[in-house]
Amino acid sequence: EGPPERNQYPILFGTHQPDWQKGQRHLLTLSWGDQLAIYVDGKLQGAGPYRGTRPTPLAGAMLEFRGEFALDAIKITDQPYVEGAEILPVADEHTLLLDTFSRIEGRETRPERSAGGAGGQLIGTFTLEQGQWGQELVFPEIPAGPKGVNVYYTVRELSNHVVEMWALRSLGDEIFVPAVRWRFKIGDVVAGESGGGYPWLQEHLVSGYVPAWRQPLWDDDHDAAILTQGLSRWHNYYVEGLRWLMENTGVDGLYLDGIGYDREIMKRVRKVMYRANPESRINFHGGNDYDFFDRRISVANRNLEHFPYISNLWFGEFFDYNRSPDYWLVEISGIPFGLTSEMLEYGTGGNPYRGMVYGMTGRLHPSAPYMWRFWDEFGIQDAEWIGYWSPRCPVKTDHPGVLATAYVKPGKTLIALAHWPAQGERPQATAERAIARPTIDGELSPGEWDNAARLTNFTLLGSDNVRGTPTEAYVTWDDERLYLAFRCTQMGGAPRAAARERDGLVYEDDAVEFFIQPELDTQRYFQFVGNSAGMIFDGEVQDPRWNADWEYRAKVGDGYWQGEVSVRWHALGMSPPKDGQVIGFNVCRDQVVPTKQWMSWAPLSGLYHDPGRFGRLVLTAAGPSTREEPYSGNPQPIRVRLIVDWKALGLDPSRVRLSAPYIMHFQTRATFRPDEEIPIEPSKGWLLVAQEE
Repeated sequence: EGPPERNQYPILFGTHQPDWQKGQRHLLTLSWGDQLAIYVDGKLQGAGPYRGTRPTPLAGAMLEFRGEFALDAIKITDQPYVEGAEILPVADEHTLLLDTFSRIEGRETRPERSAGGAGGQLIGTFTLEQGQWGQELVFPEIPAGPKGVNVYYTVRELSNHVVEMWALRSLGDEIFVPAVRWRFKIGDVVAGESGGGYPWLQEHLVSGYVPAWRQPLWDDDHDAAILTQGLSRWHNYYVEGLRWLMENTGVDGLYLDGIGYDREIMKRVRKVMYRANPESRINFHGGNDYDFFDRRISVANRNLEHFPYISNLWFGEFFDYNRSPDYWLVEISGIPFGLTSEMLEYGTGGNPYRGMVYGMTGRLHPSAPYMWRFWDEFGIQDAEWIGYWSPRCPVKTDHPGVLATAYVKPGKTLIALAHWPAQGERPQATAERAIARPTIDGELSPGEWDNAARLTNFTLLGSDNVRGTPTEAYVTWDDERLYLAFRCTQMGGAPRAAARERDGLVYEDDAVEFFIQPELDTQRYFQFVGNSAGMIFDGEVQDPRWNADWEYRAKVGDGYWQGEVSVRWHALGMSPPKDGQVIGFNVCRDQVVPTKQWMSWAPLSGLYHDPGRFGRLVLTAAGPSTREEPYSGNPQPIRVRLIVDWKALGLDPSRVRLSAPYIMHFQTRATFRPDEEIPIEPSKGWLLVAQEE
């Protein structure tokens, strides 16, 4: 739950069954309600503290199974499971879906019961055999590549469950960080302040510590961490613990979420790992501290001293995948440093087309497992990788915004194409002075906002051209106040409005956020968030302690919800605006129902808190105001031709065909001639295999 900066990871908990044997049959039950739980043959095997049900409709949902097994039936009901209860493949009044695979034609299956009345589509490799209750689906074994286990093992923070807590406390500030180093906010948690935090810390440690991450545990307890010093004798314990793990548990890799020590400790870590397993690896994950924490240094430069000991990178939260190819190459890819990387973006999973130009996938993008499978089929590990940045790259295009990278093998070459739009300035809108002050009642009465700026060009966070659910925002002003309004199309049920107190988790609801930056050349800005129940959150930069006297009213209608807002200029530290004055401005929408979407008027990636990418709002006395039209239709494709050094590829162009293999969630199957124009959707691309027929 929550906004992108809150680090949403998939829900994972183990239900390992070491006693299972080939040929056995087991009943697997996933249940949610009071908790999210997995039962095997009616007995509880694992659970997580996740309560309630999702309001999101299941239309278009996919059940994905991996491994070598047979599937007799699938049944979904509207009741949580009770341990030990019998489950039979028979429909009753609580059944939402029942499919025993008795009616399959090709890849289409017709369930015995389907709440939506529709059938399903089977994807992947399977055969049909006689099962326990009739026909069953049999999934063959898929050969797996090398496997390993990376342990998440950090010394940057210390759990409140550590048994050495009081011994370490006795060392004063050698281990504990006693005071503020830097301060930041993740969701509703303000970190970096001395004291405070989780109640256990306040009761037992009292003072002389700085709270860090907090994680709910399965037994309703919490793992409440505190910050530790970057260098101390505690690192001896850390290195020795890693040695023991490597030699005794089968762990053969280290996952570093940030690096909390210097190069000398890193050298010791690598020596210990190498002695235990020469094939061991270190995966380093870092986020965009340049913008997010306003440190103004790239995460690669800040950690450059460690790179000789790192195996690969995962960059990372808050990077902007809409920026230029140079930004991708230097800030994200790891290539200038002799490393490879992966993408991480919570809203869209990153841009897999641009990623392939740099040899990257996004672990959270749905195409990732299918892309990895294609890599194995192509044999990408045996190819010579020649990127567009190399003068030796044998493939180019006739379009300046479409770049090509080649993965060259004897007899065939994989060509990765990706499009970048021209890098323009921040979006700009003009707001005319109000003819009459709007009434802040949530009604958006006829004529009330006619001379205001109307903004409709909202795109999904992490994309520069994918439109979200229709949203409109309005802006006007006078000498006393700034006036804002919005109207959100609402589908699939009423908007979520769980937050009931000011400065609560309003941004986890269906909400609209306004960002106001009084001066374009500073990082200072103000944030307003409002939900459909009229509840608000506000802050200065990422400090929720700042509050202003906002007027705000919201209303929910049939298929929409809307709101009106006003705030005095002096609450924002501003005098009455002059004609033509320009301020930084952005509007964002948090959609929860029916599906999660994060949208922004100014194209952003990674997080809303990026004042360098806010739009510009011109305040004018005479107008006219900007009036953006509602978006309709799909963007037209870009058409490009390849410019290929066929001799360098060892291919005869008269015999070559360019084939685009089907990769789920990435591209459809297609074929092109070498001299043919290739259509590319804006901000997307292709993977093409060039091979003689």
